[in-house]
Amino acid sequence: MEETRENMEPLEPGDPQVVGRHRLVGRLGSGGMGRVYLALSPDGRVVAVKLIHREHVADPMFRGRFRREVDAARRVSGAYTAAVMDADAEAELPWLVTVYVPGPSLREVVRTHGPLPVSSVRTLAVGLAAALREVHRARLIHRDLTPANVLLTDDGPRVIDFGITKAIDADTELTGTGLIIGSPGFLSPEHVEGRDLTPASDVFSLGATLFFAAAGTGPFGKVSSAALLYRVVHTEPLLGGLPPELRPVIEPCLARSPESRPTPEQLLDLLGSVRIGSSWLPEAVRALVEGQQDRLRALRDGQAEAGPGEATSTKTSSQGTDPAAEDADATVRVDRAPISAGRAAGAPADPAADPRLPHSWTPPWEGRPTNAVAPGVGPASGQSRPANPQQERESAVPGARRRRDSARSAKYAVIAASLAVVVAVIVVSLVAATQRGDPGVGDGMAGGQPTSGELAESPTDSPEPAGETLPPGARLPEGFAGEWTGIVEPADGVGARSYARLSVSQGAVGDVVGEFLRFVSGCTADLELTALTTHAAILTEIDRAVQTEGHLCAQPETTTLTLADDGSMRYESTGEDPRVAVFQPAGAEVPETMVGRWSGSVIGVEHPDIAAETAVDATIEIHGGAFGNAEVYVELADGCHHASRIVFGGTDWITVEQIRVLGLGEGCPLVPEREVMLVGDDGTLRYHGTGPALSGSLVRQ
Repeated sequence: MEETRENMEPLEPGDPQVVGRHRLVGRLGSGGMGRVYLALSPDGRVVAVKLIHREHVADPMFRGRFRREVDAARRVSGAYTAAVMDADAEAELPWLVTVYVPGPSLREVVRTHGPLPVSSVRTLAVGLAAALREVHRARLIHRDLTPANVLLTDDGPRVIDFGITKAIDADTELTGTGLIIGSPGFLSPEHVEGRDLTPASDVFSLGATLFFAAAGTGPFGKVSSAALLYRVVHTEPLLGGLPPELRPVIEPCLARSPESRPTPEQLLDLLGSVRIGSSWLPEAVRALVEGQQDRLRALRDGQAEAGPGEATSTKTSSQGTDPAAEDADATVRVDRAPISAGRAAGAPADPAADPRLPHSWTPPWEGRPTNAVAPGVGPASGQSRPANPQQERESAVPGARRRRDSARSAKYAVIAASLAVVVAVIVVSLVAATQRGDPGVGDGMAGGQPTSGELAESPTDSPEPAGETLPPGARLPEGFAGEWTGIVEPADGVGARSYARLSVSQGAVGDVVGEFLRFVSGCTADLELTALTTHAAILTEIDRAVQTEGHLCAQPETTTLTLADDGSMRYESTGEDPRVAVFQPAGAEVPETMVGRWSGSVIGVEHPDIAAETAVDATIEIHGGAFGNAEVYVELADGCHHASRIVFGGTDWITVEQIRVLGLGEGCPLVPEREVMLVGDDGTLRYHGTGPALSGSLVRQ
């Protein structure tokens, strides 16, 4: 799990004051599983406390998994890992505690100051390889080693969120939160394809993370997440921008075959001795670390109150350091040691012997869990409040619904002032919007080459500029009107996607001209027309609810729709979570390519009386007909059927909503509330359900 780590904020009303024995002093961030707080332990140490969201506790299997993974994480030790200090899986809201040391994330440093020098990357590589060695010793697989999960301190890097990610994945890879664990550009090919993972998967992520540190971008370029997934599985990394001195270290880690990648131990042998101490980082980064250390000391000594922006990281592994040692440099070699309990990179996993090892990876869903602060975890606990995360894969959400009648004149002034910027962004977003296949199994496109995914082909002609602003009385052109469907994804290619429908009608500036529905979360927004240019419509999305069924509904600052020559419509939103899409006119009927009977295996199946997920043989029968009337019949076990209504879809995908359970015999599994089905390039049907989370691949009978 990746949490926000960019800023520390003061506690808000409703936040607990105490969790266990730890006094909370500020907010550090939020993720799909919980909120992270800065706290002081009884012995005066500064710690990070992760408080799990209430919605996950409702799952009866969660506590057991959480308990097992915390126990496993305690076994991880080493100078470059973050240790778990304390935890309580039996609390009303489970929590865990790690030691806190200030240090920015690698992601933040590279985004702010650019790539690291070669010497720094070599030291980083030694630290990360040593950390993975310890993680693998404990028979764990990190599965989410990304620049956001690496903190930089004056004595080396720290890897965070080890082990715990798998307790989280077991419950939330495809739950109502709609989150995926891992960033597409840092996932191994076998992870993308849903194969069993070995420690070699972490080595691939290590190579991608080192590439990011050295080049400032991932090894597969800056494209949409769908294109990234395709490139990870089907293309070679773009090594041209990599410093030649680092290529012998990084290139083997990015081998497509797990068996061809080095082990962490082999990497340590290859890297040899490196310099540590404060000089391992560039001066600008050292200044950032030192400033955070000063604030930490002030907080610990009670000399200052931490405020917003005074910390940037959540967890690291050591206490405050000796000032004399902070400036000392040393040459070190991480000693080799056998991984007695783990497997060598590329060795086959044994899920039966180790239940922590994953079985599958499923695609992201839109939406975000609400943050529930539990009564009873501290003396000041109270009403729950929505989270306000600012994380890489999920957008931040306003604390309250934007009212159509509030600050209207100010809103128009902002739109007018920023219209030129929006116009420039449109051109970039049109190029970035690409066709994609099933994100759960790596179908999609590479280098802009389209496949039969959910988005239409990009037009061959270059997009026209957005044009001149039309007068206030102008009306929305007729070409925008109608029903449109598409898949909306983050503009930077990292994060959750939305299966969406746009309903647009004609109207003048100031009118509500349609609605925007995101299927899985159920979030619906009114579309208010705020400006028109000769080629584009500028709108404001006004969510009808702050949250729906556990999802917080993200509301962008500005939404721009642009008609393309090929009959499609480009969608681009700005704000804290900018998103792009290519919408096509909505079809009236279920695609013929999907109609028929399909059979295969579905995993993640849950039974009311069994505390474990299972895989079952499944049959899916998709009927043709009009959207809204056509149905799908799903059999997840003998005699266990449910029927679902096909709501809307694209040329090779459909969204499905359960309407009735036809068989509810003894031993029948829980039935998902919503499902999405897609036909991949290989002709298989990719099936994903939520509430509970299911995924599978089926072939036509």
